[in-house]
Amino acid sequence: MKATKLLLITIIGILTLFLTVSCTEENILDSFEKEVSIFNDTSYTFNSLDPSIESINELSYQKNSSPILKLSDTENELIVFNELRLEVIDLHDQIVLERDKIKDSVQDSREIISVLKEKNYVLLEEDVTILRSNITELKTMRRNLLNTRGDAYQRLYDLRGTYTRDNLTDIISTYQEVIEVLKYRLETFKNANILLQDSKDLLNDYLES
Repeated sequence: MKATKLLLITIIGILTLFLTVSCTEENILDSFEKEVSIFNDTSYTFNSLDPSIESINELSYQKNSSPILKLSDTENELIVFNELRLEVIDLHDQIVLERDKIKDSVQDSREIISVLKEKNYVLLEEDVTILRSNITELKTMRRNLLNTRGDAYQRLYDLRGTYTRDNLTDIISTYQEVIEVLKYRLETFKNANILLQDSKDLLNDYLES
């Protein structure tokens, strides 16, 4: 009787441990998948869907076309303005590339997570801890990006119709501030990509033969 009772307790303990571990893995995978999806959606919400992005395109020009102000480029302020304008365009292009990388990483992560769930694989505790930390970091990055919403593209959009000699000083000042914001966002996207790649590699280790 005692042996039967001990065996029953052991079985219940093993089942409890198994169910607890399985639930933990399911939750962490679901949480990670949810957060990377939200981060991806957020990155596009305040960039490509923002009508102020058109202001960037309005400032772009082909190699042999005339500068937007059509003024002498021998004047220092005009040179500064055009150099800043080109830097904004370059930063925007880099941000678009980083966002596209994030989109690809999110899709890859979803596919890997789907396979892990299908196979009912269990993650090591240290990997669960890493993923939880990465989720926290992604949330912080997303919050920081949202906090700077309107500090870049919207400010350029608001400059439409003001590109005159008299406004050059204010225009240059605005561009310098916008560039700082774009640099911050670019760095944030780069860090997010590193984090997503590391997370993807961690999960993919369980599937590689």
